[in-house]
Amino acid sequence: MADDINLGGRDEPVRGDDDHAELLSELDSHDLAIATTPDTDTGTKRFEYDPDADPDTVFPQSVASGGPTPTGVILWTRIAPAAFDATALLAVRVARDSDFEEVVYEGVVADAEQIKSHDYTVKVDLDGSLESDREYYYRFYYRNTASRIGRCQTLPAPDASPEVMRFAVLAC
Repeated sequence: MADDINLGGRDEPVRGDDDHAELLSELDSHDLAIATTPDTDTGTKRFEYDPDADPDTVFPQSVASGGPTPTGVILWTRIAPAAFDATALLAVRVARDSDFEEVVYEGVVADAEQIKSHDYTVKVDLDGSLESDREYYYRFYYRNTASRIGRCQTLPAPDASPEVMRFAVLAC
């Protein structure tokens, strides 16, 4: 950033023990997105959905993941403004398999104001919730509609020595 622009330190990432601190600080400093830790007090009804419901009407940008650590990832989705209901909860489920038979994480995002104030975009930080060097499947649930299924992978443990590692980079 140019030195003559006073951003009050907001352009400098906060550094600390949290593996996602730098990424989240950078996104937050530009008010692009705030990752949240979902409430784990979930009920099974939050994950019921109409299999015939079109996910594109509720999740027009679908889903994405990034920021992997050995124990988590950041999951992302956006709710269509026309589908948004401040009284509805957004649920997320993560499993080891694409049929969601081996569920390893469930959570709910209930902060409607935060969702609305960030252009209906939600980022869920699962750091500390998953096992290292594993592939996972995830989806979001909102108002009886399930998103498309996303796939993500955690990083190997810090003391691991993988023979091969692939990275993908996407920039807007």
